[in-house]
Amino acid sequence: MRLVTLLRVFRWAPGEGARWQEYRVATGPETTVLDALVTVQREQDPTLAFRWACRVGMCGSCAMVVNGRERWACRTRLAGLGAGPVTVRPLYHFPLLRDLVVDMAPFVERMRRVDAVFRPRADAGATRGPGAVAPHAVPRAEAAARREIDAAIECIGCGMCLSACTIVGANPRFPGPAALNRVFTLALDPREGGTEGRWLAVLDDDGLPRCHGQGTCTEVCPMGLEPTRSIVRLRQLATRRLLRLGAPARALVVALLAAVATPIAAPAQTARPHVILAPAPDGAAPWSLATEDRRATVVAGLPEPRRYRVCNDSTATVTVVLDTAAQGLELPGRACVDVSARTITLSQRAPGIPAHGTYLKLD
Repeated sequence: MRLVTLLRVFRWAPGEGARWQEYRVATGPETTVLDALVTVQREQDPTLAFRWACRVGMCGSCAMVVNGRERWACRTRLAGLGAGPVTVRPLYHFPLLRDLVVDMAPFVERMRRVDAVFRPRADAGATRGPGAVAPHAVPRAEAAARREIDAAIECIGCGMCLSACTIVGANPRFPGPAALNRVFTLALDPREGGTEGRWLAVLDDDGLPRCHGQGTCTEVCPMGLEPTRSIVRLRQLATRRLLRLGAPARALVVALLAAVATPIAAPAQTARPHVILAPAPDGAAPWSLATEDRRATVVAGLPEPRRYRVCNDSTATVTVVLDTAAQGLELPGRACVDVSARTITLSQRAPGIPAHGTYLKLD
């Protein structure tokens, strides 16, 4: 049985304002989001840009945000998303190139920042002596370190964990889950020799101590990896290392011990006052701050306050100014807020891609 599915797709190109565009696509029970996007591009709108390669869940190229959650488009069946429109937008926290295509350079740069690359030990290749190990030898499968690493080495670099990470959104210097997961695997690799310099980068104020352990990276990983657990184990290794350094490292040891002692709860979004982390409801009208002053009034001059839900679909923080409040509300990316006012004005202080979203009258 063929159904018609409404796709609400994010569109943006250099020199153009951000907007949502709707497409109707005939779909079946096995149709994926990627299938639908390909159909749109081939039959309705050849200007729609998105990235894909293998189409079988192997390469990670088609990572995007579908109905508010990071997913691989090729593995996401439309039938499993429930009734109603399907929203598709690019990954968060990456520079936009066009429509659903993001620049993956920050992902690679974060890896470089913590030197997340294998560097053989100086004595690698030695055939004699204590601890001698060949540079490209495969660690024994039964080794404890190998068993622990096995659970973390299958990252394919799709970037979904960075998109889901709220710390990446708040601190561009934070290495992110993928890079720290990679550092963890290197820290337990007996062939690895680049540990000294790497620890200096990882233990920077904006590095390992900055993770809050929310678990959103683990929640969205399509490979079933647990970057949150890798980060906790990396903190434990760092704590043991710092304890050997004595008093100068005591403050950092205390911070890391506090982080290690924090239990890993079920993945959850960060709670903020008045903010509802949920996708925009159906029937909402769009708004965009694509004007020169990054400012727009979406509701004006009502005779009495009315309730509205304002949703920010971008990654930039927006200030919501109400005639009924003395101060503006800071609305972070990927969040909604319910307000009551006669006039609602949105503004964006930070430069970059204009913020955009939706607003809906609630009563």
